[in-house]
Amino acid sequence: MYSRKGFFAPVLSFECWFSFDSLSSPPILLCQRIGISAMKKIRTPILEMPDDILVNIVSRLPAKVILKFRCVCKTWLNLLSQPDFAKAHFLRAPLGFLIRTHALKDLHVIELGENELTEKLDVSDDDDAGSSIHFDIPLETLELGIPLKTLDLFSSCNGLLLMGQKYTWKPFYIYNPITREYKAIPQTVKKPYESNRCWFGFSPKTKEFKLLRSLLYLPFHKEDPPIKFVAEIQTVGTNLWRTIGEIPSDLFSPFYVPFLSGALHWIRRIGDEFIYSFDFENEKFQPFPTPPIIVAEKQKESQMGLGILRGCLCLTHQFHNGPLVIWVMNEYGLKESWTKQFVISNMSYHYIYKPVRYMKSGEILMLCGERNFIY
Repeated sequence: MYSRKGFFAPVLSFECWFSFDSLSSPPILLCQRIGISAMKKIRTPILEMPDDILVNIVSRLPAKVILKFRCVCKTWLNLLSQPDFAKAHFLRAPLGFLIRTHALKDLHVIELGENELTEKLDVSDDDDAGSSIHFDIPLETLELGIPLKTLDLFSSCNGLLLMGQKYTWKPFYIYNPITREYKAIPQTVKKPYESNRCWFGFSPKTKEFKLLRSLLYLPFHKEDPPIKFVAEIQTVGTNLWRTIGEIPSDLFSPFYVPFLSGALHWIRRIGDEFIYSFDFENEKFQPFPTPPIIVAEKQKESQMGLGILRGCLCLTHQFHNGPLVIWVMNEYGLKESWTKQFVISNMSYHYIYKPVRYMKSGEILMLCGERNFIY
């Protein structure tokens, strides 16, 4: 089922987002998907075309079409199966969504235009019919080649999905939803720890995919050490889990953990350094630059969430009875580049909001704890 070259390309251009069917239900996974563009007519015999030109053209096509191109000849198969081609294809992908329902655990693809949002997208929970989705926009069901209903969707990276079962020692799966190829990642049982959570990332420098998992230690006796989370990492292809230290327990959240510039990002509630990141290159947890105005007022009751807008890390922040403020870090890692970009009034304080898309029309698509909506 798995070959190193063929597994990584082509892929759906996914960027994970989570929302909820209801306050008590597990999260829905929302992702990016490729768009469609036509190949231009050319006079040069296509089999004699230079590789860089071929990649530039073919990387703009739908993934399902690219799969057919790989069958033309061995040279094309090798070229279009390279991770660099998958990256080029991923970077050119316009936004769409992949949504998972709670009860049926089906996956649905939604195409979304860039210029405006003309329809309302609503995910609701129907007690009579289980989870139901009501859309006024085109909806396509995505068929997978593995038993999705038995697995949880943890995250995605560069178009590949990470799946598994929570709180068990069963294998994780890295899955390419276009080629339907997958790789099983066995877990090493380490008692007295319990398997807790897992994330997926990519190191841009080494071009390696890595898995980060947390192991939970719970004391059973008074004399036992206190509760703690231990981090382990595996480079995909090695089948070796390496312990890299403890994880601050207050990093963990049921909400989406953004992956950007080779790192994961969490909200941390303790201290002024309330954003933490994990860099897949140096394999370290570290404080991340925060918007300075929030630090000065952090003692007030507030809600915060992280997301990605137009390739930039963003933070939503709302005081009780106050407007929702969206900060955007225009230059990754530079504290001075945080900008207060949006202030939205009359937003409920009971949810953590996740910006998904800023449209040319000025509209913002966001996710909240109970439903998807367009503002």
